[in-house]
Amino acid sequence: MPFSTRVPAYTDLRPNPLTAALHERLAEGLEVLDLTRTNPTTTGFATASADWSTLTDAHLYQPTALGSADARQAVVDYYVSRGSVAPEAEHVVLCASTSEAYGFLVKLLCEPGDVVLTPSPSYPLLDSLLGLEAVRQVPFPLIYDGLWHIDFDALVPHLRAARALVLVAPNNPTGHLTTPSDLTQVLELCAEHGVAIISDEVFSDFLFEPTSHAIPLATRPSDALVFSLNGLSKVCGLPQVKLSWIVLGGPPPLRADALERLEYIADTYLSVSTPAQLLLPKLLAERHGFQEALGHRLRSNKNRAREILAGSTCSPLQVQGGWSLPIRIPNVRSDEAIALALLRERGVFVHPGSFYGFGCAVAHLVVSLMCPEDEFAAGLEQVRCALADT
Repeated sequence: MPFSTRVPAYTDLRPNPLTAALHERLAEGLEVLDLTRTNPTTTGFATASADWSTLTDAHLYQPTALGSADARQAVVDYYVSRGSVAPEAEHVVLCASTSEAYGFLVKLLCEPGDVVLTPSPSYPLLDSLLGLEAVRQVPFPLIYDGLWHIDFDALVPHLRAARALVLVAPNNPTGHLTTPSDLTQVLELCAEHGVAIISDEVFSDFLFEPTSHAIPLATRPSDALVFSLNGLSKVCGLPQVKLSWIVLGGPPPLRADALERLEYIADTYLSVSTPAQLLLPKLLAERHGFQEALGHRLRSNKNRAREILAGSTCSPLQVQGGWSLPIRIPNVRSDEAIALALLRERGVFVHPGSFYGFGCAVAHLVVSLMCPEDEFAAGLEQVRCALADT
């Protein structure tokens, strides 16, 4: 039976060696210090309470393609409470997840086979999301010199054929924010070439220093069509509630045209549940406790990593926000081989940088700053010891 080429072949769906080794170790009942954990519901955080018993109106189904008026206004209020420029409620579109938002936007912007530009390094989920939409992903490289910069020499030649460009702020896993000069140049280039910008801002509540990046890109003046993405999974630590949003920005006539077409797409799926929309104002209003607790852990682990790895052969990269920390390591073996050895020999599970598109010229490991502090410190001590003689 023939299958769509949007879905990888069986040989590509099998676990990679690192994942297979993790499953084997867990099956044998051996301890694993998992430094990749990013699920707020399993890492000791109290998230906003969802009292489903109070949803007396949840039994009524009143479908609205773009989301209910109250829920969309709650998104506006969320931005106001952050002190950022707030969008108009009519420019907010609700969806079930950021992944679905990508799907909506690619359907809006692209024909099968069209080019979408994505940063590298970045999160590998983008590969799957764009592949399932049958578009061609073309990475543009990011260069690190203490801060990350866009390699415009590599980016510009691809803009003529591109339909959309993805920015992630802060990026996952590099934790960097696009520099103001790079952002200005991207906006100008995308406007010149008619390329839409998809700005993934799901980690924008978790910055390590105050910055204008708290402002959604879609609310900034731009001659390019811009879409800002965010949602409850990161904002409130509630991936199970399944509600995200798209904010539209750009030239008003183009934005209005995009909104009309997005309404058609959203109306076709009607994926956002009524209970999630009814709870949204309450959940967003109660996000602060979760964010403060997680922010404290992220900063604590970031500082602890620098203390543990100081003077070693491992060097944490500078991160400006997000939940991850890349660590530069000696380039004596592939980073996947080093990650595999750490798991098999010391029971420490980390991600190789190649998983995210870090080049092979410099080896990296990537760990999650969300891990409980004791586990995080113990795991990094093992990493330091394992690489001490390399």
